[in-house]
Amino acid sequence: MQSTIARSRPDLHATRLLSWLMCLAFMSVGLMRCFWPSHVGLFVFPDHHWAFGIVRDIEGGHEYGGASVTPVCLGIAALLFLALDRSGEYCR
Repeated sequence: MQSTIARSRPDLHATRLLSWLMCLAFMSVGLMRCFWPSHVGLFVFPDHHWAFGIVRDIEGGHEYGGASVTPVCLGIAALLFLALDRSGEYCR
């Protein structure tokens, strides 16, 4: 009888792929902050919705986090990279 806790190989690969994409997204947000500081970050708009990342239209939005967005995003990307890089040894 197979355990219901164990994940199948396709599920594991899909999870790792999604995690790699998240790592790439956080890294790109952290690096883009250097080039477009006014359009990258965490924004809250008057109608109480928020946006995180590279935002095209920031009219009326208030930015939170400021310059700390870069090290936070790069730190999250580094932690994801370390976790994903080490988990490959155990999945084979």
